[in-house]
Amino acid sequence: MPTAVYFAALLAGALYWRSTKAHALTEKDTILLSDFINTTGDPVFDGTLRQALAVQLQQSPFLYIFPDKRVGETLQHMGRSPSERVTGEVAREICERENIKAALNGSISALGSQYVISLDALNCLTGDSLARSQFTAESKEKVLAALGEAATQLRSKLGESLASIQKFDRPIQEATTSSLEALKIYSQASQMDDSGQELAALPLYERAVELDPNFAVAYARLASIYANQGEEARSIQYEKKAYALRERVSDLERFTVDTNYHWMVTGNLDKEIEVEELFRQAYPRQGEPVNNLAVNYCVFLGQFQKGIQLGYETLKINPHAKGGNVGVACGFLGLNRVDEAKTFLEKALTSDPDQFPIRWSLYRVYSALGDEAGAQRQIQWASGSLLGSGTHRIGRRRKSGLPREIQKCRAILGAGCAYS
Repeated sequence: MPTAVYFAALLAGALYWRSTKAHALTEKDTILLSDFINTTGDPVFDGTLRQALAVQLQQSPFLYIFPDKRVGETLQHMGRSPSERVTGEVAREICERENIKAALNGSISALGSQYVISLDALNCLTGDSLARSQFTAESKEKVLAALGEAATQLRSKLGESLASIQKFDRPIQEATTSSLEALKIYSQASQMDDSGQELAALPLYERAVELDPNFAVAYARLASIYANQGEEARSIQYEKKAYALRERVSDLERFTVDTNYHWMVTGNLDKEIEVEELFRQAYPRQGEPVNNLAVNYCVFLGQFQKGIQLGYETLKINPHAKGGNVGVACGFLGLNRVDEAKTFLEKALTSDPDQFPIRWSLYRVYSALGDEAGAQRQIQWASGSLLGSGTHRIGRRRKSGLPREIQKCRAILGAGCAYS
């Protein structure tokens, strides 16, 4: 082989290798965050670094982090506790069940007075490393900053463009809190909250904002819990605090803070929908804005066809989204397409047998079709289920100042209609 041809072949091979390594993931892939391995002996890092890493990576429109709430749901479907640590075989099984491309493992170790933070993204199918990143913090106070640098470097290695990283890369300390103690308590509260133990989480969120009065996301979580408990005055108080501090959150979380402010405080549905649409455009893989729009358009605006469209779009992002099921069921019922509603709901029930909106909608469908046995089955389920004894979330939080809209919702979904 002539020398020039030989070197050309080597160059082509090198360029191909760099190209494939630089694009380890695509915009269609999902990442599972495993629990951090902490060998420092300092419990302040337990849960805290994973929470911080999630906030940092979720800023990216390119990367899609499998949501913590869905991790808990998947663990339950696996017959495990929703709070079980996600490492090793458990992580691999979640990846397999949910068709997740990569698992991101993190660790922190002590090296004298320094701390070494390591991140390793693994192909869930083969176990091969897709990208690695490692940074050293000179002290405990600089661990969050070092973790942020490691996360930014990893985003580049996984294939995100420099322009995207520069636009969506607020430092962890600004996007959450600079207090490790506050972040640790928040991470504990968040885990409880996502597993349905919101009342147990309440004092922890309160403690987090005591430690850091500028912890905007913690105020937002408090607003949510108080809203669901019917304490609207306290909910609005915390919502206003979160909104006033919205420059201290990530871009993704700012959308959530803004939409909830209009949903809870101003009652301006048009403005809230406008922000939801901007949220959807900036982060097309996030289910939250589409979920909320599906409920808004069908339940509150009576645009049933659009509710069906957005409902299916929500379920494509998250097959277990309550708002997605609500949008589709509400749309079919609103258009008097009862048979289609029945087919859709019975299929949805096979994967989510304990989801209240599905059960209630089925009760209405069976009643409309004269199927007394089918309707009775839903009543029996409700009477024997904890879900049948109170209010039930459909992906939106309780709304203040909109009694007519609540009445519309209850006309379709019944007295158990509430939001989160």
